[in-house]
Amino acid sequence: MTYENFVFFQFMGNRLGPVGLIDMLRSMPTTPGRDAQLAALAAIPGMDETFDEFVRANLDNTLFDSDGSTMNVITDYSDSFLFTDIASRNFS
Repeated sequence: MTYENFVFFQFMGNRLGPVGLIDMLRSMPTTPGRDAQLAALAAIPGMDETFDEFVRANLDNTLFDSDGSTMNVITDYSDSFLFTDIASRNFS
């Protein structure tokens, strides 16, 4: 099973530092529920710009690990992406 969401936390750790990342995680809801988690992330000041930068870095293959090396997560791009909340879309 793949679990690539670690790159988001690495990106945030690079941006916030280890203590800032732990503080962000501690601010998240402790109860289950996707809506509550998304709302908590969205409430972080500047998260919309931060997430945009994260997505661009992921697509540009410019995500960096803590040692400065590049982390390449997505290696096979296509014009179709599956959004679990709406359906498949073709961007060609």
